[in-house]
Amino acid sequence: MSCRLRRSQQQQQLQQQLCQDQTWKLVSDDSGRREAELVEVASTVVEDLGTVETGPARAKLKEYPLTTFGLQRRSFQQKWFETFDWLEYSASRNAAFCFACRLFGKQVSRVNKDVITSSVGFSNWKRALDSFREHDSSSGHKASMLAWKTYKASLSHGSVVERMHVANVDQIIERREYLRRITAVVSFLGKQGLTFRGHDEKESSDNQGNFLEMMKFLEEFDPFLQSYTPPAHSTYLSSGSQNEMIQCCAEEVTASIIKEMKHSKMYAVMADEARDGHVEQLAVCVRYVGYENTVKESFLELTSLKSFDAHSITEAIEEVLKSKGLEDLQCVAQAYDGASVMSGAVRGVQAQFRVKHPEAVYVHCYAHELNLVLCHTCRAVPEAIDFFDTLESVYCFFSVSLVNHQSFSDMPKALGLEKSELVQLSKTRWACQLKSVTAVIANLPALLKSLTELTSTTTAIGLLSKLSRLSNVYMLVMFKALLSTTEGLHKYLQKEDVDLAQATWYKDAVLETLRSMRTEEMAEKFYNQAKEILEANHLSETPAPGGSQKRKQKRLDDYVVESTTGTRAYVSTLDKIRNHIFYPCLDRMLSNGYALHIQKKGCAQLSTERMLACLEDNVKDVF
Repeated sequence: MSCRLRRSQQQQQLQQQLCQDQTWKLVSDDSGRREAELVEVASTVVEDLGTVETGPARAKLKEYPLTTFGLQRRSFQQKWFETFDWLEYSASRNAAFCFACRLFGKQVSRVNKDVITSSVGFSNWKRALDSFREHDSSSGHKASMLAWKTYKASLSHGSVVERMHVANVDQIIERREYLRRITAVVSFLGKQGLTFRGHDEKESSDNQGNFLEMMKFLEEFDPFLQSYTPPAHSTYLSSGSQNEMIQCCAEEVTASIIKEMKHSKMYAVMADEARDGHVEQLAVCVRYVGYENTVKESFLELTSLKSFDAHSITEAIEEVLKSKGLEDLQCVAQAYDGASVMSGAVRGVQAQFRVKHPEAVYVHCYAHELNLVLCHTCRAVPEAIDFFDTLESVYCFFSVSLVNHQSFSDMPKALGLEKSELVQLSKTRWACQLKSVTAVIANLPALLKSLTELTSTTTAIGLLSKLSRLSNVYMLVMFKALLSTTEGLHKYLQKEDVDLAQATWYKDAVLETLRSMRTEEMAEKFYNQAKEILEANHLSETPAPGGSQKRKQKRLDDYVVESTTGTRAYVSTLDKIRNHIFYPCLDRMLSNGYALHIQKKGCAQLSTERMLACLEDNVKDVF
């Protein structure tokens, strides 16, 4: 019952909408148009005759007026009403009329054309029956009778046009329900970032792609989809229809973002380019304050780049903003990466963009800067370079070969350890150094055991030797502690609601924590932890030296050579590790960290109240 009620309400609403929009111009049928015309005719011809509402006027009198025909006097007979259902009688004129022909007739019968269907009526009672029968069999009368019956049927069941209109409304409602389900699938796949189409979308295919398979899935549980069969030319399941609906959804989302941005009146633009196949694409995003005074970051558009110079990139950004109607809003900031084409102060994108938007302060991504600090630290000290190269080699060794990967995957279970995967190092993947170091420490027993079983290859022998070195185990412990200290700042700088004052305090807290770690006690602590790891894995502290020492090259005769050439001296004692590894890595991290200026020149000055609030909310050692 509730479903019928909802459907009836939808029909009424749709009918009202169609009438208000004036998009449907219904042409009334013949009976409906005649109704207005015939009422007017009936009111002007004979007052006591029937109308379309009352039907034929059948005055049943005890005696009807007599009319003299020669020597006989005749009158209208009441029994004629039973023979002819269309017959009606006017007492005021003492005449008979055909109700159907009078109100619904288009053609006047050639028989008695000036009497029975006229305003005068028929009163020749001597020839009444013959005239009535002749009129009843005429084609014009039959057409009038059909029109009359059609009109009476329309009163109870609705006219043909009305019934067609109701059927059309039902069809519109069904198609809207059908499209509503298709749109829901499009929105779901877009929200989840899933592909729409499959490699083979034929009916015989086992997998027609996410979109078509999702429609099949809904049909299993949706009675409407089970009963509804869309027209063959309007299934809306083709790739073109999918693209059109995706574009419609994108336009609706973009319109909502633009509306909220215009309410904010100010925004910041963020852009970054990346290669997709053989096409360079520029992603343009915006940052603004929403309706509830919350900071929001939204994606606007992905546009193709024809050239990679600063002028072309600037024009692409300007074109996106103009196409969205944002040229009149105030852009107060711009954020890109640190590439010279983007960050150049003279001819870079940020400089050219400020020509039209002088208030747009350029801000390099702080999280990106911090990642560069960590990458430079890991590549500044020779021992650190060898260490991270070893980690990358370990990842490649167990990832490329299926046999090696299977050996490593089975080892944690055999040793009673929790299984975890190794992490690949990357300059662009943030915080990957910490994840890689943590994964190697957690899987070190399994790695050593697997490499021992795979010593038939020289690569496995070399990696086993490197992972068994005290210096490398020391750097595992050291970098885990150092990188863990910066992890909190790294995550905070990636938040949408990052606060400039808060970020400044976090950075200072991280640097002070790192500075407090630069002690001999901390170096010795890491050294002892490394020795414990070696002992737990039954490894010797100092492996036996192998190979012969290379001869000094002639070009170095004028120099004092304190170590072998071509190879790096092995560092094993605490003093050497502290002086060659711990202090250089920590000092480089501190120096690069101090160069990380979160407060840029030209940024809005922080209020004293805001700085004091941050001071109250934070403790010094938050990491």
